[in-house]
Amino acid sequence: MILTLLAMVLFVSTLTDLTKNVVARLRPNNDEEINTLIRILKSPSGFSFFSGHASSSFSVITFVVLFLRHHFKWVYLFYIWPILFAVSRIYVGVHFPIDIIIGALVGIFSAWMFYKLYGLLISPYLKLNHRV
Repeated sequence: MILTLLAMVLFVSTLTDLTKNVVARLRPNNDEEINTLIRILKSPSGFSFFSGHASSSFSVITFVVLFLRHHFKWVYLFYIWPILFAVSRIYVGVHFPIDIIIGALVGIFSAWMFYKLYGLLISPYLKLNHRV
């Protein structure tokens, strides 16, 4: 499971970096049209679309939730962390809301995809009595 998680994080990170370089949208703090209208608490360079923080945090939490949902009733509360983490990126002025939404969706879909791959390719060979 840990190797699948690490492969997923590598995949999400690579996809995020490739997308940022292809789309090449400026961050709100670097966009001269709106940077005087927002509060800027951080000034990173680089591109904005889509949020790597949102995609990585939502992918890890979704992966964990998918594995633990049958064992812990309150596991969905884990989503509080990536939601707060992702929203903080808007607050500090480094992402647009759509960057966060798309990043979260990419993370959730990636986690689901790697969870299914684990169930199809790895779990049958481990002979575990685990629902995937």
